Amino acid sequence: MELIEALGARRVAMVNANPELAAQAIDQHLSKIGRRHANKLASVKAALEDLTANPPDGPQEQSETNELDLDFLNRYERYAEDATSDQLRERWGRVLAAEVRSPGTFSPKVLRSVDEMDSATASLFESFVSSRLADVVPKALTRELLFEEQARLVGAGLLVDPGFAGQVRLSNSVTDQSGVQLWLFGFDDDGIALSSPVTVTNLEDKFINFGDEPGRPVMPVYVLTDTGVAIASILKDEKDATLRALVEGLRNQVSAGVLRRYRKREGSFHMIEELPVGAEGT
Repeated sequence: MELIEALGARRVAMVNANPELAAQAIDQHLSKIGRRHANKLASVKAALEDLTANPPDGPQEQSETNELDLDFLNRYERYAEDATSDQLRERWGRVLAAEVRSPGTFSPKVLRSVDEMDSATASLFESFVSSRLADVVPKALTRELLFEEQARLVGAGLLVDPGFAGQVRLSNSVTDQSGVQLWLFGFDDDGIALSSPVTVTNLEDKFINFGDEPGRPVMPVYVLTDTGVAIASILKDEKDATLRALVEGLRNQVSAGVLRRYRKREGSFHMIEELPVGAEGT
């Protein structure tokens, strides 16, 4: 308390000694406060525009579980106040909109990553995740990352290090109600299944190949971290186009059988489409 009082007394003495300098300092401080407030308002406006263009799915029940966390709001306010460019204000607006749609998506760690991301990394990541399905990017739908690009995304905490061998999304063996055996690839609420056994025309297309388990197809992918998935949620959703491209690629690479698309409802997958593959699909 004595130290605080001493500092206060010193400021009073400075004002008395040089009123013009004190007035200038006060004016600069008030201008800074005004700019920070304007930055925050612009970010919130961007969030409202985003939510208007892309409203949350389904009815939003008014309950404590759907309220934004106070800690998130306090941290968000500080970051939004420092958004000094239109690009940054738009970015933080998308963050707020995404948190409104799915509360709890943006942890303090994710908010720090958004704040620390430079424009080059942001541009690379936005382009890269345009072919995202859930937490993966199928390699057949994107170009191979250069070593420097891969290191940049891994270093930013957005991409799981693929290592030398790379990563794959495993398929799961399932049997439908008619007794048909399938290999199912799941991507959150979406699934793509191939009838068993799976035979392919070639392995160069890279939509699928086979792993250590005989006959079990796997899909070469890049895997996003939890932070990467959260930040990807503020970008344009290209899931439908990505699913269509993946379906067409699989139909061309698989030589016989059928391909099914599934959508999850009430916790279980339901078939929404069945397509022939290979020569039967041409």
